Amino acid sequence: MLREKVLKEDLVRNLYRKLALVEIERALIKISCSLMEDDVYTVDDAVGELIKIIDLIEMERQGIVSDMGIS
Repeated sequence: MLREKVLKEDLVRNLYRKLALVEIERALIKISCSLMEDDVYTVDDAVGELIKIIDLIEMERQGIVSDMGIS
């Protein structure tokens, strides 16, 4: 029973991590396409969104380090 719970928690954590990475990729593609195709969307607009993506990447990095037991 305990092993099943641990496996389920690991599965949920891994699925969340993959979802987060897909969201980061999606956001990067959106920003890139907007910069290439939209005359109204500016580099200044992209900077704010890129900062959010960097924060998401940092959170994922911290989660991975925590899972590995590295300080």
